[in-house]
Amino acid sequence: MFSEDRRDLVIMDIESQWGTWAAPEVKRTVDQDQLDNVGWSEKSDVYDIGPLIKGWVYAKVSINHVVEWPVPAPLDAIVEACMRADPAQRPSLEELRTMVSSITIA
Repeated sequence: MFSEDRRDLVIMDIESQWGTWAAPEVKRTVDQDQLDNVGWSEKSDVYDIGPLIKGWVYAKVSINHVVEWPVPAPLDAIVEACMRADPAQRPSLEELRTMVSSITIA
């Protein structure tokens, strides 16, 4: 959805349809009620932005461990940064916003 002034795109996942729970620190558990005990953080949500972008780029085409298509530039750098295995190496939401804002559209 867009902000009221239509200048900002707001990413929402109201029904948890895109969240993959795939961040390495979260994937270790199947019990979502125990997320506080397995290392879940804001950086875990940042990880899920990578698969979200892949889904948008390929119009919801299923991407799995067998089929992996490259994400075109400049989104490839954002996906790579979001999906780093080490949460400390992933961008913060503010850093992610800066990365997205720096994309120029010709």
